[in-house]
Amino acid sequence: MTDLAKLRALPRADLRTLALCAAVSPAIALAIRLAGFRRARAAVARLSARRTGTRPPLATPAAAERARTLSRLVGIAAARSPVRAECLPRALLLWGMLRREGIDAALRIGVIRSGDRLAAHAWVEHEGEPLGSDGGRAGLYAPFAGDLGALSERVS
Repeated sequence: MTDLAKLRALPRADLRTLALCAAVSPAIALAIRLAGFRRARAAVARLSARRTGTRPPLATPAAAERARTLSRLVGIAAARSPVRAECLPRALLLWGMLRREGIDAALRIGVIRSGDRLAAHAWVEHEGEPLGSDGGRAGLYAPFAGDLGALSERVS
């Protein structure tokens, strides 16, 4: 099946979400480079505030399926972005999209020692499980404690 045929097979709502991801992915990657992670995360948090206000995050089988779908759409958009979207911008975008839909998610970053160097990786977890094709790599990294998406909204 060609890429165009795959696009045509997507539900209309997923096409809109994919278009949004494609537009926002380069902006997040550039924001991280220009303003740093903390400010980029704060901007994503403000822009992705839950649409329904105080409703608790969703934790249902439907939410888990939607989380996997959003992960796939973010991966498609990031892979075809004109600005290279490494794991951190992808994870931040996915975290924001999940948050926007009221789906509970944790933004995680971990490190691993490789010889005399440290390597880092970012991913998103839903109900404790890593999302996306990069999620399988998450188990190789020692994660920082806590959800980095829950950082204080205050940015200096």
